[in-house]
Amino acid sequence: MKRSLLAKLTWSAVLIGSVILSALYVPQINLNSAYFDDLDNTDVKQWLSQVPPLKIEVMAGADSRAGAYVANFLAPLNDYWSDLTVHYLDPAKHPEKVRDYGIKARGEMIVYDGDQSFVLSDLSYETLFNGLHQLLNPTQGWLVVLD
Repeated sequence: MKRSLLAKLTWSAVLIGSVILSALYVPQINLNSAYFDDLDNTDVKQWLSQVPPLKIEVMAGADSRAGAYVANFLAPLNDYWSDLTVHYLDPAKHPEKVRDYGIKARGEMIVYDGDQSFVLSDLSYETLFNGLHQLLNPTQGWLVVLD
């Protein structure tokens, strides 16, 4: 019985020691967004620098947790964005915008280009880039002529 307990304690000490040593000496993994790993692509940088001045209204207080998440989300874009204005609005003070744009959660954003806009409801660069593409390249209507 004592031998079994001694073996368990020894293996526990070895396990704990190996975890501590690996935490101290194994290099850390640097996690980056896959989209910003791809921003080294000069086409993406050039496209973002050509985006016209836009306005973003964030439905969260600037000092709130949701506002901090959005600020972290937008921060990497600042180096590439030509001109961007960001306003943080308290949804409780702007119920008409919440209702008109169908805002469901704090941190959702309304991105404006003149009188056109789209709602970004999640912090996804893919969704942001797709929304910007649709906003800046509105679909042309079809003209059908029948004889």
